[in-house]
Amino acid sequence: MAPSSSFLSRGTPSIDVTGPMDGGELMGHSYAMDLATAALITSGVTAIATLGAAAAATVAIRAQARGKRRQHDLDNLKWLHEMWNALRLERAQAARYLLGQGHRVGIAEVLNFLEMLGYLVRKHYLELASVQGTIGVFVWLWWTASAPVIEDNRRAVGPQGFGILSGYRPTSSSAPTFHVT
Repeated sequence: MAPSSSFLSRGTPSIDVTGPMDGGELMGHSYAMDLATAALITSGVTAIATLGAAAAATVAIRAQARGKRRQHDLDNLKWLHEMWNALRLERAQAARYLLGQGHRVGIAEVLNFLEMLGYLVRKHYLELASVQGTIGVFVWLWWTASAPVIEDNRRAVGPQGFGILSGYRPTSSSAPTFHVT
């Protein structure tokens, strides 16, 4: 490539670009561009490409984090289901007691489980929505039915007895949604 007239007049290097025009014919037109402009354009294109790569990486990292969070939620739901089912005998004994047909056996295990559940939700180890969607209604029913036992326990050990779930209640009667205070 031959130096253009801008090279001679300004004293800066330039690039003489001659290209095909009108159906591929060389028309001999010269487009002079100094190297500083070429470097600026190259830097701009590189910056745009870098921003695009960073945006793509951000989207990929967020998708990966969302996948890990979902897997964590699934593991927690599996644990929650297993623990709730493990209390089947205790729940049956506690239900008989609450109905006045049995001894005070199993109620402490059930309420301790519910208290631990409230703690895990409060500390964000379990998502509140996960608890609501699985056993939330049962939690509220057990907590409501066990109110006399809870009050007796609080009188015996103080206000901290079964305190985490003290605000666990539905926000509306038609759709059980819960708040943990």
